[in-house]
Parts: sequence; C-alpha cells; structure tokens
Amino acid sequence: SDGTFIANRAVGAGGAIDAGTFLTLLGGRFTENTSGSNPLGGGGAYANDGASVTRTVFERNVATNGDGGGLYVNTSALDMSEATFVGNVAGGKGGGLRTRGAATIARSTFAANTATGNGGAVYADSTLTLTDSEFTANRAGSSPGTGLGGSVYAEGLVTATGSTFADSTAGNAGGA
Repeated sequence: SDGTFIANRAVGAGGAIDAGTFLTLLGGRFTENTSGSNPLGGGGAYANDGASVTRTVFERNVATNGDGGGLYVNTSALDMSEATFVGNVAGGKGGGLRTRGAATIARSTFAANTATGNGGAVYADSTLTLTDSEFTANRAGSSPGTGLGGSVYAEGLVTATGSTFADSTAGNAGGA
C-alpha cells in the first residue's frame, strides 16, 4: 500500500507491476510507466486474476501496443473506489483501464485518457457499474471514423448512477 512507481518499463505486460494472481492496491501512485510490445498492455499495472483498487492514482502511463494505458485487469472481477486515471494512453483499447471481468467503479475520476481503439477512459468486456464517478476530456479513436465510446465502451450492461460525463470525444460514435 501507498507505494510509488515512476518511469518503469516492461517489454511485456505491466509497466510497473505484472501480477500473475489477484492484485490489491491500497493507495499509491503509478506515474509514467510503460508496457511494450505485449498486446495485453497495462502501462501502469497488469493483473491476471482480478483486482481491488482503492485510492490509487494512475497518471501518464502508456500501453504502447496494448490495452489499458493505466491498468489492465485480465480475468475475474474488478472492484475500484476513489481511483484517479489522468493522461494515460493505450495503443489499443481502454486509455485508462481495460477490464475483462465484471467491474464496479465508485467515486473515481477519469480525465484526459486516450485510446487508439475503443474506450477512451474505460473498455469493459463484461458488465460495468459506475457510481458517483467523473469522466472528462477522454478520447477514443486515432482518426476520424475510428473509436467508439469517448469515455466508456462496454460489451456488457452498463449501469451509471450519479456519474458525470463531459467533453469526451470518439472518432466514430458514442462521445460519452
């Protein structure tokens, strides 16, 4: 808890952390970390079997050729609260976050994240529950006609309660 990870680089997944099992983050900061050629990504961190994230900041991380500029959660559920994702970039999907299992996100902020593909801030493969969270100035798509979901793209049911979506853009459809 409360660890700081700055300017780490990985050829594969997880610029700073590649967790083969469940990942628990309580506090801490991931800044300017980079994951390389692995298509899984996770510029800041990669979790292979679910994650719990509380009061953690992901800023200016990059998944060069993969998904989840800040964080990639590969399987199982994600439970997140009071997290901040700012200025992260994914060469694929989910500029801030890519999650493949059911995800619950509460009281979190996503701002100025960018994905070359879909989901400027968040790309979810399953159900996504958003509560009291803010999405501002996120971008999906590297050129006109590409990118769905400026802030959020989900393949499952999305439930948003008390959340704000503002000033995000998608190169194709679904600006918010």
